[in-house]
Amino acid sequence: MQKITAILAETGDLFGVTGPQTEENLDRIANALERIASALEKLTTEKKPEAVEAKIEQAPPNIIPISRVEPNLPVTPITSANTHGVIEKYLATHGAKELERTKIVKDKDREPRLNQTASYIGQHFPELKEFYQFLKQRVQIPNGTFTYSTIENTPTQKARIKILGKNLKEIGILENWIILPAPEENCIQLKFTSKNQIYLTGGWFERYIEQQVKHILKKSYPGDTHRQYRPNIKVSLKNGTTVELDFLFAIKNEVFCIETKTNTNEQELKEYLNRIQSLELQKRLLIVVAEKTTKDCGALAQKINGVKVANLDNFEKLLITMINTVCDAPKERVVLG
Repeated sequence: MQKITAILAETGDLFGVTGPQTEENLDRIANALERIASALEKLTTEKKPEAVEAKIEQAPPNIIPISRVEPNLPVTPITSANTHGVIEKYLATHGAKELERTKIVKDKDREPRLNQTASYIGQHFPELKEFYQFLKQRVQIPNGTFTYSTIENTPTQKARIKILGKNLKEIGILENWIILPAPEENCIQLKFTSKNQIYLTGGWFERYIEQQVKHILKKSYPGDTHRQYRPNIKVSLKNGTTVELDFLFAIKNEVFCIETKTNTNEQELKEYLNRIQSLELQKRLLIVVAEKTTKDCGALAQKINGVKVANLDNFEKLLITMINTVCDAPKERVVLG
């Protein structure tokens, strides 16, 4: 308080206050300082925004004024349009091109359920494998009613089978799904519809792997937003033949291919590799087989010149290994002149 009084006393002459610094004079100085402070506050809160706004109005029309940008706007997800050209360039380099496909109108309400069912089968495939094989072997038999026994299944398997059966009926693959009453309570009676056979024979697996690839890439390469996806891409090769690739994708400016099989053999894979030989995808290709063991996949890979073959147990590991091997490999140097 003594310092404040001294300051006010020293500044008395600034406000035309002369003579002895009485309490009355000091009050007058204090009041004057308060009025100045109030005026300064008013200037900073009123005049400054007006000046900024005036400058903004004079800004070129192609510049977005910062004061008009709404905060916390949602980030627009990157789509294939942002990286358009990576896959196309790779195909063109190998004398191939993507063919236009007839657009199929998809049921917006049904699509999520198809994806959810595919995800359920994939996530719980070890428990569902035996039941799935039963379904796949019979789905193309028209008008057949079949009985599946769960007597040797574990309680977990029975629970999984029950949920899957309900889901398959909801998406229109099963017409009937009945758990028989006692004494046959360990038996399930089912009948297929004539629709969606492709989904059960392999379509679900393509959907599941596509979901997993996108999830793995987003998780493992969060800084690389330049990703491009082409599921079920139809390609015309330089020899005039046409092939369909299950899932072509690009990341880090490199192209990779996923081929899905619920089951397969050496001969089938060799024929497939011969068809796509001109695309030179050997080091960029991962074949995923649902029903094979890890040991079986390793044996298959040795028989097809080391092309990677995975099952659901080691799929993620081999996918990341493949991507890193290609992306980290020394690039060919171009010598000019």
